Amino acid sequence: MVVSLVRQKATKQKLDKAVELWQETRGHITNVCQALRIHRSTFYRWIDRHPEFAQALLDAEAELNDNLKSVLIDKAVKGSTSELLFYLKNRHPDFKQQRTIGFRSSVGGEKIEVVISDY
Repeated sequence: MVVSLVRQKATKQKLDKAVELWQETRGHITNVCQALRIHRSTFYRWIDRHPEFAQALLDAEAELNDNLKSVLIDKAVKGSTSELLFYLKNRHPDFKQQRTIGFRSSVGGEKIEVVISDY
């Protein structure tokens, strides 16, 4: 029982360290695993077995995305054309790039046209 508690505490410390490294490396799994001296499969097993760890990684990823979004918007507002276009094409409904996939065929003498669009 004492050994089990010690092992749980050690695992919790490693999980906490993994989240900290995730934030420092901006989600670079290889670097996290190398720093902890664990295999990638161990990292993924931790995600599967420890829901609180998986949630902490998702929260860290969301925070990173928020920070990157702020940087992108700041650059766009300051006049950076590439960041402005990227943001508009991916976030603004009037500028989003539309994707259309279609084909035409003839079946039994009848012409068929199928078009699938993302909107």
